[in-house]
Amino acid sequence: MNCRNVQRKLSAYIDGELTGAEMMAIRSHLSRCPECAREERSIRAFKRLLGAMPCVEPPSGLEERLLGAIRREHKQSASWWPQIKWASVAACAAGLAMFAILTFVKRPGGEAVAADTAEFTVFDATRDQAYVAGSDPLSFGPLALPTGDENR
Repeated sequence: MNCRNVQRKLSAYIDGELTGAEMMAIRSHLSRCPECAREERSIRAFKRLLGAMPCVEPPSGLEERLLGAIRREHKQSASWWPQIKWASVAACAAGLAMFAILTFVKRPGGEAVAADTAEFTVFDATRDQAYVAGSDPLSFGPLALPTGDENR
């Protein structure tokens, strides 16, 4: 057995969790390898220190307090759902209203025409062009501006 295999199994060796053949192979290796023997003594000392530590009992009622806090937090987070739901409905309604309003464009003569039949100049704007045109420079897609030419 090499040092890497022995050092990986030292804790199980100390706890007596290995097969007899593995225990014998590790014991033989430890008798020949001072580095692995030093590691084995270090692990044994550490396990003795851990075993000598007192067992700490949690305070009485800790479980009930934790479960109560979790339930209160769950109730508080659940109370937001109706507000979020109605806010979503309101946002959808506002979007539909805007769509309905913008679907028809009033011409100066008074007749209503669908927005897709209105004349628009479409071009891709860089940030500087969008800034000059007065639009949002961070928006995506082409910028559509009315031509302003009523005679076309």
